[in-house]
Amino acid sequence: MKAIREKIENAYRKKIQNNKKELSNFALQGNINALGNLTKINNVNTLNMAKEMVKQETKNKLYAITTTLDVSPILVSKIGNINTKQDVKNISQEIKDAIHKRNTNMKNANRKQVRKLTNRARQTNTKKMK
Repeated sequence: MKAIREKIENAYRKKIQNNKKELSNFALQGNINALGNLTKINNVNTLNMAKEMVKQETKNKLYAITTTLDVSPILVSKIGNINTKQDVKNISQEIKDAIHKRNTNMKNANRKQVRKLTNRARQTNTKKMK
């Protein structure tokens, strides 16, 4: 009986330890500092509460980033469905892509404006010379 109880306790500890690792990876992917609190977890209820806290903090951080960037509502709606570290990674990549696209569009618009002004200046100079 004692051996069975010990096996169950070891399996329980191992399950908590594995879930701590998974949660730690999730927190790292979301750039959340929760590692200090994870060491204190020693039961499933606390672990589940920590999971919810890390998910919510990750979502809040991503929402904050998207509001400052004014990205598409579709991307913002995806944040609400985050459940795994892969979800966080995918959304983070989409945010980076949106930033890159916006920067590229701004650079192109600036180049276009400079070209337009340069052409206008050339045309005025040509007219003055005639």
